[in-house]
Amino acid sequence: MYNTQNLSALTEEQKRELIAAAKLLEKETKAQEEEKYKAYEDLRNQMVNEFVAKARTMEALMKQYHADMIANIMTFRDLMRDFGDLRKNSQGGFSIMNNDLDCKVILHKKKIGEYNELANLAEEHIRGFLERSIKHISQDFYDIIVKLLERKKGKLEYSRVLEILSFEDKFEDEDWKKGCELLKKSFQITSSKYYFEFQAKNANGAWERIDLNFSSYGQVELIEEKQDA
Repeated sequence: MYNTQNLSALTEEQKRELIAAAKLLEKETKAQEEEKYKAYEDLRNQMVNEFVAKARTMEALMKQYHADMIANIMTFRDLMRDFGDLRKNSQGGFSIMNNDLDCKVILHKKKIGEYNELANLAEEHIRGFLERSIKHISQDFYDIIVKLLERKKGKLEYSRVLEILSFEDKFEDEDWKKGCELLKKSFQITSSKYYFEFQAKNANGAWERIDLNFSSYGQVELIEEKQDA
């Protein structure tokens, strides 16, 4: 390598050659970096295209599978009524199993609705009961019910109301009973939604849910854990 003294001893021609060599090295280094980045971009492009193409294929398969399931299960529901395995007027969910009793298909029916203005009156009765009879006896239970009465975007949540109603027979207070009664009356069904669940017994004979939800498999979480380790 050249030090300051070496450089001062160079002729003008040698200096020009040295500068040219340095520029060439810089150009080659830049070309190598550009080549690496181009390879990175090509890999990214290929990976995204392959993943999305496979996802589209899986989406199409799942949509077709879902449509076939609905058509077949609804047809079979009519047969269940004919053979007495389902009430004639039943519009709810049901489950069916194979002959070996180790595979199960469950059709769930979820009621979708909202609470009308009676829910406000119900809340007044319940809160009155809590303040008058519960708060000084059991702060924990008071806090539980108050928490369940909290609204999300101004609306009561169905699951939370069911939890409140699970305590309906716990007290005989008039306000409490009236509040629970009004809560039940205030729920108005706007629509119904059917969804499927699949289960199979494992080696230990216990039922396991077959999960078709891609986001619940946890691969991303596992990868992050390995990176942090």
